[in-house]
Amino acid sequence: MSLQGDTPFPPESDPAARTASLIGTHVMLRPIDPHDYIGFYWMEQTPGGKMGDDIPAGSTPPEAYEGLVWDGTEAQFAVTTNHDGSLIGRIAAQDLDLRNGHARLHLRFRDDAWAAGWVDEAATMFVSQLFETFPLFKVYWEHLPESSVPAPLARFAEEGRLRGHVWRHDGRSDLILRSVTRDAWLS
Repeated sequence: MSLQGDTPFPPESDPAARTASLIGTHVMLRPIDPHDYIGFYWMEQTPGGKMGDDIPAGSTPPEAYEGLVWDGTEAQFAVTTNHDGSLIGRIAAQDLDLRNGHARLHLRFRDDAWAAGWVDEAATMFVSQLFETFPLFKVYWEHLPESSVPAPLARFAEEGRLRGHVWRHDGRSDLILRSVTRDAWLS
């Protein structure tokens, strides 16, 4: 992993707080460009798409979407492939609670990114960066039961299941809550 450029903190944040982008073998986590929002919007609208968030598909008009992308988000990246620069997803730290030492991981990727293993690489770089940057005790992740669990996130232990917690296009769905502590991630 190598570093370059600025990081994508909310537009009004202090520029001095910025860190570098992350470049892996197959993917790059880079600052969000205004042109990325439409790609993120369509990823969110994909029925049956891979979800690690609480934004119901189809509920947000495109013009309101940029505000939702940053709502409750401390840091996030657009994820692109290194071979052609295609936008394949978004990864973010939301609901950062420094007093209690935790943050929620948000993942949204194109379906082909999961199969290619690109989500594995992006998640590994991002979670490692969260633990290096913030004094967190743990990072947690919420996902639908049918969502794939990327290999690095298999280290996230299941903490519980929120029954019927999410309304989707086909009815109610449970939400699985997983987390990993700093010690478990870094070991």
